[in-house]
Amino acid sequence: MVVDARLLLALFRALYGNVDRLDVPTLNQAACLVGSLFTGAAATAHTRCTRPRVRRGTRGGESARWGTVATAVAIAAPLAYAGIRLAWAAGIHVGASADFIAPYTAVGARVTEAVIGAACAVGALLTLGLVRPWGEVFPRWLPILARRRVPPLVAVLPAGAAALTLASAGLALTRGLLGMALGLVPATPSAAPENWGAWIAAPLWAVWGVSLAAATLAYRRRRVGTSERSRT
Repeated sequence: MVVDARLLLALFRALYGNVDRLDVPTLNQAACLVGSLFTGAAATAHTRCTRPRVRRGTRGGESARWGTVATAVAIAAPLAYAGIRLAWAAGIHVGASADFIAPYTAVGARVTEAVIGAACAVGALLTLGLVRPWGEVFPRWLPILARRRVPPLVAVLPAGAAALTLASAGLALTRGLLGMALGLVPATPSAAPENWGAWIAAPLWAVWGVSLAAATLAYRRRRVGTSERSRT
């Protein structure tokens, strides 16, 4: 199941209270996305129960190596995007012409840019949990859940949903940018070279989504391997 850019754009709008894009087709995409995640989780659990056990240490060691790289990329991509949005929120013309950026630096629009930038920065911070101890054990300062183990699905399901949404939107928009660059479709002002701060979002979302998917897979493999070793 592949979603397009509508779901991600609707979610960004919902961050600042605008839900006009959450129409039936978009909500249907969200429902299909959630359903596909649960189906994948069920299939993975079945496979884990029926296949031979992996030799101790093999899975965790391999996942740690490439998972760390994927997590680093999944943190860098949203921080780069957040930096542009927060700069626009501060009225700084980064990667855009004066005419293009004017609507984005108006008083009301600056709040929107700040919210989007902050949300991306929070996403980068949460991604760090895929390789840090607090992603496996709840911090001691957290009420009720302090020092309890984090169920893998608590991290895997939302991270997987975010990865699929970001990758699908990023790849769809990147395809549109390539079409404009090749003259296959009319170009918009947001695709102009001087407005790279706007169109860079498409490849950044694609990279963010793919790397987050890889980081989430590595996290799951490491956690499942740890659980299997603890039972033996």
